[in-house]
Amino acid sequence: MKGAKKVAVLGIGSGLRGDDALGPVFIRMMKRRVGKKVRLFDCGTVPESFAGPIKRFRPTHILMIDAAQMDLSPGQARLITPDKIGGITISTHAIPLNVLSEYFASTIGCKVALLGVQPKTVGFDEMLSKDVEAALKRLADVVEHELSEL
Repeated sequence: MKGAKKVAVLGIGSGLRGDDALGPVFIRMMKRRVGKKVRLFDCGTVPESFAGPIKRFRPTHILMIDAAQMDLSPGQARLITPDKIGGITISTHAIPLNVLSEYFASTIGCKVALLGVQPKTVGFDEMLSKDVEAALKRLADVVEHELSEL
């Protein structure tokens, strides 16, 4: 987030699939924790549908948060750069996030990163696992701190 002037945070995932809901849950956790130069987008499973509002906001940086199969312990998180996003398995989206990040980078001229969190379960009608819920609380504090200067 170095050099960020305006940041769009995209929470991505399905509220019906256990830990895949972590992106939208994270966005709800961040409300009232960010300043006016940070815009939160609860994108669900269709982040491409938010391209217009994101482009109009003209962020210098975009942070996407989503469940990512990284063969880590549940709840572990990694910041993934665009060149590595294509190697991460995220299956509930129509458009792969690496394609979406390239689109935003080329049309807006912004920097894009994915904050991937290892899910424990992504079954239908399941709740967030305790591991992922605890990780989201820690990540919300870190992201709030990183964006506090905006």
